[in-house]
Amino acid sequence: MIPRRTAIAFVIHDTPIPQGSKRNYGKGRIVENNHQRLQPWREAVKTKALNTMTELHGGEIKLPLFARDEPVNVEIIFTFTRPRTHYRTGRFADALKISAPHQHAGSPDLDKLIRGVLDALTAAGVWWDDRQVSRLIATKEFTNPRMPTPGATIRITGDRT
Repeated sequence: MIPRRTAIAFVIHDTPIPQGSKRNYGKGRIVENNHQRLQPWREAVKTKALNTMTELHGGEIKLPLFARDEPVNVEIIFTFTRPRTHYRTGRFADALKISAPHQHAGSPDLDKLIRGVLDALTAAGVWWDDRQVSRLIATKEFTNPRMPTPGATIRITGDRT
């Protein structure tokens, strides 16, 4: 039998928010440290994933998209706006300084960005659990002509036999 490849890809145009540490308020009440900013981001990822899955499958999808024991590959490119300090001043204000970094190496932490996206994709029903992710490629970049606004490009693939 030839394996059937399942894939979805989508872009979210919103500033990525990391899923940081949790805080225990006692009596079983545990809340994310940046809950007020994280919830809208996770909801945007979840909604975009659901809409993409629905469009690809003609309005009818059986969740989760990937079977319980199916390995899943995830690629995420997070994009952020360059800080103003990376640019020159005066009439050359739209040109980067020679000292401006080519790659994004500052906050937020890549692992915390990934955690927020994977949890949102689990909530969307992309897979049973994010432990199915067997391959993960994630990068942080500055906005560019390909992705001129802050956001995330997400591609998810899996193999079904």
